[in-house]
Amino acid sequence: DRARARFRTAQAQLLGGDKEGARATLELFVTQDAHAKDAGEARFLLAQLHAEAGRGEEALRVTLDLLRLGRETSDAKAWRGWQRRTGVFLAERFFGEGDYHSALLLWRALAGLDEEAGWRGPALYQTGRCLERLGQPEEARAVYAELAKLEG
Repeated sequence: DRARARFRTAQAQLLGGDKEGARATLELFVTQDAHAKDAGEARFLLAQLHAEAGRGEEALRVTLDLLRLGRETSDAKAWRGWQRRTGVFLAERFFGEGDYHSALLLWRALAGLDEEAGWRGPALYQTGRCLERLGQPEEARAVYAELAKLEG
């Protein structure tokens, strides 16, 4: 099908070293084939390409779109995996670069993906760390208190 061919084209461009071509193909893919099977992975690759090119705002936009989109399909588990992988990749990158505002946006969105303590706990912890770095100790304490309740 056309969507699969477009995604494979982007992968081939990446393998061939044509990152800008892959970026353009992936942008088209996520716009025209937003609900295709490979849409989660495409958004991950696109966010990664933007981040590597120093286009943090675009990487953030792509990732937040992915995190906001619910996926009610037979492939929901895979979709959730791409949400997590993309969000964590970019949140850690932003934190490491000192962009605590962007990291905070992502960690908050990631914490809301799943109520399971094994997922939510680490996301809350990272949220607290961002708040500390942003000079918001009271908010950080509130997040750590929520984390403590979660872990019982």
